[in-house]
Amino acid sequence: MTTGRFAFIILKKEVRESLRDRKTLIVMVLLPLLLYPLLFLGISAVSMMQHQKLEESDVVIGLKGDLPQNVREALSEIPATRLAEVDDAGVAVADGKVNVAVFLEEKVTEVGEQSVLPIRVLLDGGSDASREGEKRVAKALAKLRKQIQDERLETRGLTREFIEPITVEVEDVAPPLRQGGWLLGQILPMLICLLMIGATFYPAIDLTAGEKERGTLQTLLTAPVSPTAIVLGKYLAVVALGMLTAFINLSAISLVLVSIPLPDSVSGKLSFGFGPDVFLLSLLCLVLIGMVFGALMMAVAVTAKSFKEAQNYLTPLYLICVFPLMLTSLPGIQLDEVTAAIPLVNLALCIKQLLVGDLEAGLFYVVIVTTGAWITLAVVLATRVFRMESVLLGHDGVSALFVRRNNRLSASSRPTVGEVSTLLGVNLLLLFYVGLAMQEWPFVLQIHVTQWGLILLPTLLLVKYLKVDFRHSFALRVPPGWSLVVAVLCGCGLWFIAMSVIEHLVPGWTPVSNPVLDNVHSELSNLASSPRGTILLFTGMALAPAIA
Repeated sequence: MTTGRFAFIILKKEVRESLRDRKTLIVMVLLPLLLYPLLFLGISAVSMMQHQKLEESDVVIGLKGDLPQNVREALSEIPATRLAEVDDAGVAVADGKVNVAVFLEEKVTEVGEQSVLPIRVLLDGGSDASREGEKRVAKALAKLRKQIQDERLETRGLTREFIEPITVEVEDVAPPLRQGGWLLGQILPMLICLLMIGATFYPAIDLTAGEKERGTLQTLLTAPVSPTAIVLGKYLAVVALGMLTAFINLSAISLVLVSIPLPDSVSGKLSFGFGPDVFLLSLLCLVLIGMVFGALMMAVAVTAKSFKEAQNYLTPLYLICVFPLMLTSLPGIQLDEVTAAIPLVNLALCIKQLLVGDLEAGLFYVVIVTTGAWITLAVVLATRVFRMESVLLGHDGVSALFVRRNNRLSASSRPTVGEVSTLLGVNLLLLFYVGLAMQEWPFVLQIHVTQWGLILLPTLLLVKYLKVDFRHSFALRVPPGWSLVVAVLCGCGLWFIAMSVIEHLVPGWTPVSNPVLDNVHSELSNLASSPRGTILLFTGMALAPAIA
């Protein structure tokens, strides 16, 4: 039998066993269909109740000093409001004696024959009642302002057009389908990704670490099946179960949203009648999202020794996946040549632009190809772990990936991939936290501390701690003559390419303002004007990066 046939058999086995579990069916099917309507009705009812309760609650407005009679009358006409005299407006609001305080500035501005009343309103931004009071006061004063304006215009025989010489009317020319797509694009990609994370989270754990804990994985490994077939079958099962769970959740949410009538003010402006092409392409993106999360979750969960340990491993991965997805909802973030290669981000942006109708065929092709590459990489990683008996059958868990194997000279004479990966993680932490502390230091000092202290020093300490061969670890050997020639040629020409790339990327991708870059250029120019500064620049910007 072929690997594909074995994988299909394992897929059917895992899906059948998962769907036989009554608890799984309740959580996957029944709970979403009941939970979302109940949540929506409950939240809507509580929200309306609290809003109505806040509107009907009594608000105390503090009045300080001699306020004009018309202002006092306007405030006294506010429903569910009580007026109180206060001596110190700020203290009264801070102590909660009044919700808001209204008083006049000491100086009244005179404009011609008329006066301008500089009214101040104090509120406590940490109190809902105070914010509600400020809204009522603002509404009452706006009504009074319009009334005074009308009286002054009538006295001089003028119309309101005299003080409103310009009228602005904004018209949205986007068709209803595009507006509806834009609205869905702000919500749907993030919602789909979050649902898919949750949908693949537990199947990935149960089919890997869960089987380890139950002792059923060992039985499967005794079958004459290759690790590739086992991983592929379990991976397809994770994706299938995740897709089923996400589809049921999305269907339940859609049923709730469809049952809500749109307000008359927007019903004619929005449309969600997308064509079959948009639906099918969005469904393809949904499948790819499930495949990406399934591959990531499974590649990490298979290294865990138990269900609980797998949860501990996948929780940071969950957060790492959510953060870039949050960036896709920011204005101005669109699918381009760079974002099309970033996993998960490209699919979320792809759905977003599909709904609006701005997706280019070339970028969609790049998204499909790069996503397939990331999925393949994750599955290959999981397959490699399945070939390691110390991980699957031993008690080391993920630590087995970092254990040194001294039975081979090549492995013991240099750091392992796991040890180097740990070093890179330490380097990143040092660069982030120590780099923040060094922001006020001179730029050239930051370069030297970063290169020698944060990158090279931890590497040397690791080599010393592991007691590995120094020359072998750093590949210290006399280079051949042809490599020296290539190095000289690269050094003479690559700087121009590097500068061109930097000039292209800096305006759009570096979170540094132009004044900061100008200050850095100025500091570097001043350093280069002296022999000591030139040495510091050379060792810090040429020698140190080449070594560290």
